[in-house]
Amino acid sequence: MTDVHTERKIWPPKDRPLGLTCPKCGCADLRVLNTRQSMGRVIRYRQCRHCGRRVITYEAPQPMPVVPDNASFE
Repeated sequence: MTDVHTERKIWPPKDRPLGLTCPKCGCADLRVLNTRQSMGRVIRYRQCRHCGRRVITYEAPQPMPVVPDNASFE
């Protein structure tokens, strides 16, 4: 029988920053150059402050829950 050491993984890894990062240099400082709405999505044009690489992000709005008119809140 082999002794298997199982280590619990931490997510997200501590060596990686949270959120959006530049695919070229890994910098997490991206500024928004332009924002547009198209077909129910938000399109943001971002630029890395470190290397200047431009990135496009697409955001979809979260659907709002539908509450009937006769619902009572307690």
